[in-house]
Formats: sequence, C-alpha cells, structure tokens
Amino acid sequence: MIEYMQRTRDYYASLGYPAYRWAHYPADLLTRLAQPLAQSKLALITTAAPVQPNAGDQGPGAAYNGAAKFFEVYQRPISPVPDLR
Repeated sequence: MIEYMQRTRDYYASLGYPAYRWAHYPADLLTRLAQPLAQSKLALITTAAPVQPNAGDQGPGAAYNGAAKFFEVYQRPISPVPDLR
C-alpha cells in the first residue's frame, strides 16, 4: 500500500503549508446529467502523473522524486490504459 496521502501531507507541511482541509459538498454528490453520458465530456482531475521513464524511481514506495513532477495539464486516451502513478 502506498502511503500517498500521508507522504503528501508531510511534504507540504515541510514547505510550511497548513494541513489541507478537504472540501465537502454532500448536496451536489449525486446530480443528474443534463444529457446522456455518451453525449457529454468528462474530466477526471487527479494528482497522478504519467510515468516518465527517464526521471528515476516512480514505483510504489519510491522516495519523493521531484524530477518526476509535472507542471502542465495533460490528457490521455483511456485505451490503452495510461500508466499513471
């Protein structure tokens, strides 16, 4: 198991940021789409990054690796399944 959340909290705390407080919007949790999903655009927002083979260890349990960070918005098709970590 990757202790991702704790590792992220520790990293940002080391930079002096306060603990993150997650947003909660229970009223909007389940909302009907205005049109069928097949006619809609879906965006998935994630902190996962495409693997960069030349940027060092990015596997489970890897130490923080600033060389593997990404600083631009990216998009990937869903097939084949992209290698995100």
